[in-house]
Amino acid sequence: SHLKESTKKNHLSTLQQLSSYKKNISFKEMNFNLLCDFEHYLLDNGYHANTIVKHMKHVKRYINLAINKGLFTIQRYPFRQYKIKHIETNKEHLTPEELNAIEQLTLTQPESSFQHVLDMFLFCCYTGLRYSDVVRLTNQNFYQIENKLWLIYTTVKTNVQVRLPLPLLFKGKAVKLYEKYHKRQTETLFNFSKKSNSYINQQLKLISKAANIDKRFT
Repeated sequence: SHLKESTKKNHLSTLQQLSSYKKNISFKEMNFNLLCDFEHYLLDNGYHANTIVKHMKHVKRYINLAINKGLFTIQRYPFRQYKIKHIETNKEHLTPEELNAIEQLTLTQPESSFQHVLDMFLFCCYTGLRYSDVVRLTNQNFYQIENKLWLIYTTVKTNVQVRLPLPLLFKGKAVKLYEKYHKRQTETLFNFSKKSNSYINQQLKLISKAANIDKRFT
C-alpha cells in the first residue's frame, strides 16, 4: 500500500508475465530452474536484457518478502544460485538537429493522440525533469517571480527542491507548453499520473519513427 502507483503497475506487469509463462505458480515451485526458464521465456518473447532484469528484481523482492513473512524458507532461496545479469547501456543524447526534427513534427490522424506525449517529452527536454517528477506537476508548482515564470518542485527520487526560471531555458519553450496545458481542468498539468512510464515510452518509440530518428529515447 506504500508503493507509488507507477511502481505498482510495474510490479503487476511482472505478475502478468509470470502468469503468461505459467499460471498459478506456487512458492514451492520457485527454484533456480524456474527462474532460468522464465528468463528464457522472456528472451524468446523479444524482451531486452535490462527489462528482464527489472522483472527478476521484482520476483526477488517478493520472494524476500515471503521469507520475512514465513511463507518461504531461506534454505530454498533461489537467488543464491541465480544471478541477475544487468547490462550496461550507452545512452545516446539527442542532437540539436534531432530535437528540432521532433519539435517540427506534424502529428496527423491516427498519430494525433501522440501529441500530448510529445509535449510532455519536450517539456522534460527543456527542463531536465524525470518522468516521476513531470507527471506530478500541478499549477501550484509554477510561480510568477519578478515577471518570470518559475517552476519549483521537490524531486521524488532525491527529495531535493529544484527552482527553474523557465524563460531562461531553451528560449522559454517550456513556458509555451505550460500555457498550452495549465488552463485544463485536470489534476496534474499533463494528466498522465495514471499512465506508466513504459506506456509513455511505447508512444515515444512511435514518435521517434515518425521523426526518422534511429535512437531510443525515453
